[in-house]
Amino acid sequence: MLRVWVLAAALLAVAFPASVAAHAELDVPTPADGATVEGSPAEVSGTFTQDLTVDGSSLQLRDAAGTTIAEGGVDPGDSRRMVIADLPELAAGDYEVRWTTLSAEDGEVDRDTWTFTVVAAPTASPTATPTTTAAPTTSIEPSDAASVAPSALPAATPVGSGEPGESGEGASDVLVPTLAGLAIVIVAAALLLRRRNRPDEQP
Repeated sequence: MLRVWVLAAALLAVAFPASVAAHAELDVPTPADGATVEGSPAEVSGTFTQDLTVDGSSLQLRDAAGTTIAEGGVDPGDSRRMVIADLPELAAGDYEVRWTTLSAEDGEVDRDTWTFTVVAAPTASPTATPTTTAAPTTSIEPSDAASVAPSALPAATPVGSGEPGESGEGASDVLVPTLAGLAIVIVAAALLLRRRNRPDEQP
């Protein structure tokens, strides 16, 4: 008799598998359970094994201290998915997602959690790119060349070379008239003395 009951239970489990798995359980968590994410994740969501009832199904995101940071619910476009629509920027740290489902198929309630870790996103170090700077070139146009050239050259001023011959010519020009004047004076004085020394002529 016992064998008959066991066989009957096995046949019922095969014939009605939905009655055995009567919960909307978590199928695919995002981020994955135990994952490490660089920078704030794009979204926090979960896909479940059954259709969900909007009233009674929820997601809660909590930080390491247990503080609820954000909440979400059933995705309007997918009755087997829940998502946190307004996800804030997450700082580095550990996070826990608490989910509660109310199955739309059998009315069963289920709940559990998954966790993930956020780490700071790597920052790309700036790479110095060498830049080639062309040396400035100065092109002189014809008009510029004219302005660059000196407008007037200084006139050469003759300077005496200081040779003995040049200085002697100037001295002779002064000495000759002086000697001539002295000679005239001497001749005049001699004539005057001769006249004084001659005896007066008698009539």
